[in-house]
Amino acid sequence: MLQEGADITALVATHKLSMPVLAIGARGGEFTFATMSQVASGQVRSVSLDGVGHYAALEAPEKVADALLEFFNSIDADR
Repeated sequence: MLQEGADITALVATHKLSMPVLAIGARGGEFTFATMSQVASGQVRSVSLDGVGHYAALEAPEKVADALLEFFNSIDADR
């Protein structure tokens, strides 16, 4: 089981995400994008949902679904 701090840092240093990554953020500004950028080996796409807090999937499921569908469709189009 991962613990905060050293375990996560060591894992990220040796095992970056190699698949397409979407960062869905809200009130945190660029926090989600910046965090995902640290763990991804490639480009991270970012979507910021206005008027949504920490529980985006509960507060705005349609906006989250739209962001995911657009992301998935863009990946399919790249193939």
